Amino acid sequence: MEQWVQKAINSYSLLREKEAMFERHLERRENADMRDALAMVKMQIGAIESWFALLDTEERVIFRQVLLGDCDAATSNRIAATKWMQGLAIAGRSVWQIRENAIEKVVRFADMHTNIFFALFENI
Repeated sequence: MEQWVQKAINSYSLLREKEAMFERHLERRENADMRDALAMVKMQIGAIESWFALLDTEERVIFRQVLLGDCDAATSNRIAATKWMQGLAIAGRSVWQIRENAIEKVVRFADMHTNIFFALFENI
């Protein structure tokens, strides 16, 4: 299950790109199949983003910065997150261990909701 979760997380930026592409195309011309595909992509994005609610603050910041490469964030947010992560390193806390804890929480959640997870991410 961890590999499936990792694939879903790694596909997050691609899903965001697909969402934008579908929305641009649908602005020009209505297409039922494309509208359905957009709905599925939005559900996948929503599922991944809902995983943030499972995480504590440290895990959430690291999840966004390390795993998702949060390029959309404002520069001031990236600078603050970088300084915060440096503080963790100085305190002897491993960013990668916090990352692993975040992944484990998401995997446990996905294990409890296997049917929904595979229905959303079967094509990943």
